[in-house]
Amino acid sequence: MLFLVIYVMRFARFVKDQYLEAELELAALREVVLNYESLQLKLEDERSEELSDAIKLAPCLGVKYGYEDTYVALDGIAFIKSSANDKKLLTLTSSKEYTHNYSLETLMKVLDHNQYYLMYRRYIVNRSIIKEYRALDNGILTIELKPSFDKQEDIFISRYHAADFKRWFDKK
Repeated sequence: MLFLVIYVMRFARFVKDQYLEAELELAALREVVLNYESLQLKLEDERSEELSDAIKLAPCLGVKYGYEDTYVALDGIAFIKSSANDKKLLTLTSSKEYTHNYSLETLMKVLDHNQYYLMYRRYIVNRSIIKEYRALDNGILTIELKPSFDKQEDIFISRYHAADFKRWFDKK
């Protein structure tokens, strides 16, 4: 019987030691997780600062004109059209067409939201080339560009985004 009591006491001490050791490991793990999260937040902040600094230093977009690589100033872009036939994006500035491989969502992160608007997932249009907009029957808007920018097809804004576009365009 004495042997059994000693065995149970040693086992209880062993369990207690294991529990304390697990608590210490858990506290250390919590500290590592908190450090990791703070480092992640710091890294995200640094990346966003680097992006904005890069845009301030070089406000241009790398594009292709024929077989040549060139750069176009961001404020000189009239509109950007997503081409359906070859899945490339065409950037139209003044009278030249340039190709690039950026998505419209990526370009909207770089472009000034007060000057450019993403329309119907196919176009990004500069405010300065929009002459007016008109409402169609079902709440859809159509955009009329200034005469120097002839469009090949109609530019529409869905009825879900029409109110947002009107606020943006009338804000000037």
